[in-house]
Amino acid sequence: MNLPVDIIFVPHGAEYQAVEQGLKQTNTDIKLLSIPMGGKAVAKYCQQLKNKSWQHSGNRVLILGLCGSLSSDEQIGDVVLYQDCLAASKSSSLEKQIYQTDVPLTNLITCQLTTKFSLVRGVSCDRIITKVEEKLSLAQVYQADVVDMEGVAILQALPDCSVAILRVVSDDCRYNLPDLNYAFDRDRGQLKTIPLAVTLISQPQAAVRLIKGATKGLKVLQQITTQLFSSK
Repeated sequence: MNLPVDIIFVPHGAEYQAVEQGLKQTNTDIKLLSIPMGGKAVAKYCQQLKNKSWQHSGNRVLILGLCGSLSSDEQIGDVVLYQDCLAASKSSSLEKQIYQTDVPLTNLITCQLTTKFSLVRGVSCDRIITKVEEKLSLAQVYQADVVDMEGVAILQALPDCSVAILRVVSDDCRYNLPDLNYAFDRDRGQLKTIPLAVTLISQPQAAVRLIKGATKGLKVLQQITTQLFSSK
């Protein structure tokens, strides 16, 4: 069975390359779109797409990429399939709106997967979460299992589309990662090369953990992409 998806959204860079390589192992000609990182940039990107011919009611969209774990239940390399997603807010008094992923499409994905996976709640943040205490706080406040940067923005921007979210964990909640926010350009949705290099060099142990986790996550992401779109 071929998974009935019209478009794949995946953050640009290494994540996009992993998914692209995974699709090359299949016979699918599905449309693959490279999106910017972060809610602000991806919301602008989706707005630019709204007048394009591909977008119409009923489009089936799959978001693929990496995410961070907020729970000891989800380890690096684990596959997670979202049931719903919330937006992190600086104000604890604001009502927490839950954005549901598409149930029929999500169910079809569960039937296609042969790899172990978990059904989870995601929380989307406007910054890169790198500290253990931040992750534990997000888990407690939002009862979430994983964190990303684009999920809610896409669900908000495409209310007439059937959207499913499948990600691979690339960092856990045991160790701090390098603080990449100094290198993150929110408007363009990308990491700046020189500030990124400086950050990684200044925090070598954390940088090694980041690279190892990302490498493992990307390998699984490529494999899971092939699995999803290979005919059974």
